[in-house]
Formats: sequence, C-alpha cells, structure tokens
Amino acid sequence: MLSTVTASPARRVRPYLFRRRLRCIGSAIMAGVKRFTVTIEAPNWKDLQEIELPQLPREGDAIETRYGTCIVTQAEPVPDGGQYAGKIVCRLP
Repeated sequence: MLSTVTASPARRVRPYLFRRRLRCIGSAIMAGVKRFTVTIEAPNWKDLQEIELPQLPREGDAIETRYGTCIVTQAEPVPDGGQYAGKIVCRLP
C-alpha cells in the first residue's frame, strides 16, 4: 500500500509572509541610495541630470552619466535636507 506524505501546518509556505519579507529587504536596499543633481560641463554646453548614488563622490572620482563617464570637479552636500542630498559638477574627460 502506498502512503501519501502531507506537509505539516508548520511547514506550509505562506506567500503573504514571503512578500512582506521581500518588501522589507527591498526598502533596506533603497535606504542607502541618495539622489543628487549633476551638472555635466563640456566646452560649449552644460546639461543637468538627476543621479542616484550611495554617497556624495569626492573631487576626481569618476561617475557614470547619460554621456558616459565623467570626472567630478565639484561636489557639495545640500544642507536643507530637501529632495536632493547634494550637487555635483562634472566634466567630460
């Protein structure tokens, strides 16, 4: 005679608990990301872009923009704690 094995109530997967855990993990990851305004300068033009980074870069650091890699020439935090964590000015190499 064949017997069937059933999962005990303690071992059942509860999808709503799984989703809640994922939501907590996702918010923890997003908590470390800050928004910055970036001014990209070239010899004949300037452009503005919003970028998300874990922290404010230092002068001389390279960051990725829509135009490729740029070198940070100026970076300053915004003291008022508004929508953006700081301002970054960079140039194309």
